[in-house]
Amino acid sequence: MVTRLSVSKFLILILIVTASEKHLESQIKRLNENLDKLQCEVTVKDKQIDKLLKLLTAQSTVSNDIHTLDGNVLEFRADIMKELHDDRSLTALLHTKCDAISKDVNDYKKQEAMKDRMLEYVSSKTDTIVKQQDDLKAKVETILQNQEDFSFQMDKFKHKCDCIAEGVDTRNVPKNPLSAVNKNQSRNTQQVKKSTRLQEPSEFVCKVTGLSDVQCVRHCPHIIGHHEQQVSGNIEADLYKHFTSCTKNPGHKDFIPVDTFKMIHLPKGHRNKDLFELIKAVVELTVRVNVTRTSPHRPMFWPNTTVPYFCRHLRGSKHLRGGSGMINEVIKSTEGACPCDTCQQSGNPSTDWWKIRVGTAANLVFGATEANSATLTLFYDNKESSEVNVKVVTTDFYKYINRDVSWFYCVTCDQKLAADLSKGVQHYYDLIKKNFEMYLESRDDCKLMFIVSHPHGCYKQISIGQWKDKIRMSDGSHRFTYLTCTCPGSTGAAVHLVGYGRHAHSGSLTSGLNYSSD
Repeated sequence: MVTRLSVSKFLILILIVTASEKHLESQIKRLNENLDKLQCEVTVKDKQIDKLLKLLTAQSTVSNDIHTLDGNVLEFRADIMKELHDDRSLTALLHTKCDAISKDVNDYKKQEAMKDRMLEYVSSKTDTIVKQQDDLKAKVETILQNQEDFSFQMDKFKHKCDCIAEGVDTRNVPKNPLSAVNKNQSRNTQQVKKSTRLQEPSEFVCKVTGLSDVQCVRHCPHIIGHHEQQVSGNIEADLYKHFTSCTKNPGHKDFIPVDTFKMIHLPKGHRNKDLFELIKAVVELTVRVNVTRTSPHRPMFWPNTTVPYFCRHLRGSKHLRGGSGMINEVIKSTEGACPCDTCQQSGNPSTDWWKIRVGTAANLVFGATEANSATLTLFYDNKESSEVNVKVVTTDFYKYINRDVSWFYCVTCDQKLAADLSKGVQHYYDLIKKNFEMYLESRDDCKLMFIVSHPHGCYKQISIGQWKDKIRMSDGSHRFTYLTCTCPGSTGAAVHLVGYGRHAHSGSLTSGLNYSSD
């Protein structure tokens, strides 16, 4: 009995112990879970504490930097204040000078305003004086014209009286004086050839030059011979007939066609690249000038002489007169629309256009009337050339009758043509400068010259030679004589005297010499 009770108690005790262990394990498990949660929270807190420590460290560094910067700022401010204190006197001086300058500027503005009022007054007076001068000039020109007419009649009367006094039959006295040649020339050269040109004056060489016993008159141009225009009908095909039947230079063997021109054509001692390129540049700018109308305003005589003026017998006619010229300037215009015929007829004229200046002889193109009837032929280098014809529409015209030069501006709206010509003109002037400097000292010894022209109105030819005489004119300029080849159609061509500059070919003398413009 006792034993059973003991076993029962033991079992109960075991059950109690077992239950207690389970309860204890459950509590331990909950405790472990709480410990784990607490450990996680501690870890999070540690991380937060680390961040706070880092922030505190950074803040401490920033604070140290701020303290250092504050110290530097205070030191810099102290330096600036010291410099400002030192410069107060300089600033005061600058203010004083600025005030003085301001006062001077105000005084200057007042003076300029007064000058402007004076200029307006002077301009007004100048306009009045210019108008009076124009009126006076017109009256003087009228008086001079009357005087020239009177002088001409007096010269004729005096000449007739002299002839009567010397017992000369005035009916056999020629109307125009004959020239003589240079007294240093040979007897063969002194023989005067008869002129075959219809109604042209015989040459006139002034006594001032020592070349004639003909008395010079006031403002005499000193040398007047025969022009070398190619005068023909209205058919351009006739020009080649004149070329093949030429009597002045049969065969034209002394001319050099431009497409066969080589360095070897230059004289020995002058075969250098700059001179060769200069001649080629002149070739590119040389033009044929065909004039289809002769101005009715051409004078009867050369100014202040009794020498008949060139082509006076053709005044008002529509003969074709051919010569040469040279382009020497290209300017882009900024004045409205292009005035060329094509643009004016299109109804939509180009606003981009250029003015091209052409130089020639006044005896070829005498005035705007003749210029506007002219046609320029560019790049006419041989029979197969793709030449360019430009109808002249002049915007300005200038001439000097005594010097026998004229130039005019024609127009084009061909942009490529204008660009090519402009480049060629610039290249030409660069080469002119180089050659002038190269031959300045030797120019009177070598006397080298060249001409590029359109003989008989045909394709371009080059002639190279030497000038003979340099004749001083009354105004201080010079004309040159030469035997370098020219033909009808060469009038107006650019004559380049190496080391001197550019002239225009005027004509030929009965003696065989050719002569230039002033």
